[in-house]
Amino acid sequence: MSRLLIILLLVTSIYASENYKQIKIFGSHSEIKQVIDLGIALDHAHKSKDGGIVVFVSDDEFERLTKLNIRTEILIDDWKKHYEQRRKLTKSERDQLLLQTAANYNVTNFEFGSMGGFYTLEEVNTKIEELLQNYPSLVGGLEVIGQTHEGRNIFAFKVSDNPDVDEDEPEVLYTALHHAREPESMMQMFYFYSISAR
Repeated sequence: MSRLLIILLLVTSIYASENYKQIKIFGSHSEIKQVIDLGIALDHAHKSKDGGIVVFVSDDEFERLTKLNIRTEILIDDWKKHYEQRRKLTKSERDQLLLQTAANYNVTNFEFGSMGGFYTLEEVNTKIEELLQNYPSLVGGLEVIGQTHEGRNIFAFKVSDNPDVDEDEPEVLYTALHHAREPESMMQMFYFYSISAR
C-alpha cells in the first residue's frame, strides 16, 4: 500500500538573512496603532508584567519604529547571535536525549539542529536534499510551488512507495512553516518522517 505525504515548507521570516531583534514596546493604544500602521506584525507579541509589548522586529522595522519616538527597550539585539552564544548541549547530552527518543518512541533517524535544537534554513535545505538523495524510492517530486510574500520559495515533495507515480490511492497533505517564528512545525515534519522511514 502506498503512502503519500506532501510536506510543504514555507520558508518564513525566522530564517531570513536580515537581523531580527526582540524588543519591548511601551505605548498608548494610539501609539500601538501607529506601530501596526507601519506594517509591524504584532501577531506573536505578548504583554510583559510592566505593561510593555514584547515582539520580534527586523532591523528595518526597528529603524522605522524609532522614528515614531515611541519608547522601546531592546531585549535581544541579534537573535541569530543570541542562539549562537547560548549554552549548547554537549555531544554526550545530545546522544543521551536521542537514545531516550529511540528507546521511548522507536525513532532513530532524528537529530537536532543548530538553532536552539531547531534547523536553520540551510539545515532544512540540506535535510531535504539528503532525503531526496538517500531515499529516491520513497521521496521525490520536489517542486517550487510558489513564493512567500517576502520572495522565498515554497517547496513541496512527495513521500510514497512510488514517489514518481500518480497512483489512484488516498493522499494526505502535511504542511509546516506556514507561520513565521514557529520552527516546531518544521521539526515535527522531519521527526514524523523519521518515524515513517523505519
